[in-house]
Amino acid sequence: MSNLFKSIRLKLFFRICIVIIIIMFFLIVVNNAVLETFFYYKKSNKILEIIEQVKLLKTEEYEKNIDYISLENDLDISIIKDEKEIYSSGKNVLKSFSGLDDITYDVEYSIFNKSDVIYAKQNIMIRKITDSNTGINFIISVAELSNNSKIYIRLPISVIHESLQVASEFLIIVSVIALVGAGVYIFIIANNFAKPIVDLRELTDRMKNLNFSDKYVETQAGDEINALGKNINDLSEKLQETINKLRKNNLELEKDIEEKSKIDEMRKSFISDVSHELKTPIALIQGYSEGLLENVNSDPESRK
Repeated sequence: MSNLFKSIRLKLFFRICIVIIIIMFFLIVVNNAVLETFFYYKKSNKILEIIEQVKLLKTEEYEKNIDYISLENDLDISIIKDEKEIYSSGKNVLKSFSGLDDITYDVEYSIFNKSDVIYAKQNIMIRKITDSNTGINFIISVAELSNNSKIYIRLPISVIHESLQVASEFLIIVSVIALVGAGVYIFIIANNFAKPIVDLRELTDRMKNLNFSDKYVETQAGDEINALGKNINDLSEKLQETINKLRKNNLELEKDIEEKSKIDEMRKSFISDVSHELKTPIALIQGYSEGLLENVNSDPESRK
């Protein structure tokens, strides 16, 4: 088990999976933290576009075009002129705008909570409010049109929250599915990536036991692993050649040593034989010499 977790396959697999998990976690956090603000930004831009569209409409075109705009963007629009409602796409739209008849364009001096103001510029205000009657949260917009009329736009925030919740849940589901799919794919990639390295390790293990018969099968990839395999093949051939030369030299050296040993034995035998041959006459001479010194023989002829 210890060797299993030391495997380069699992190390590569787990590290890439950790990177993917961190990226997905970051996306989910950013989605929950920033998506709502981004959604408000996009909706406010859409409201500004709608205001510009309505400004180009004539009064007789309101019924046909405003209903279409309201349905397409899931919001309510009401047009007021001289405190009379010219056209409205929904019921009780103006109740959400109570107290907003006097539009405040300067955010610094706005009577509203500045954190609720999304946009306040050029005779247009977009902000978040809570309907006191229903308790429902809305994005509302009040703007002055060119014909001295005002346009009121109301968009339920619940739609935004539901969209954000659906987007978050969808992102989590997609992340889990992507993680599982990526895990399988990464495992295959890690296995394919590590296989030539494992083959090289097994090849070097055999080389360690002086087995140079196997060679690394080179590919057309031309990457570092392929270059390493080629170098190991070259090293294997040179090692095998060098070892063969050493074996040949060892055999010659053994023959030389054996020959030298034979010569040494011959030398010793020769010295022993010579020594034996010399000892006998020397002993005789020594005996005669000692006899002469002791005057053993008085006969002159014998002494001579």
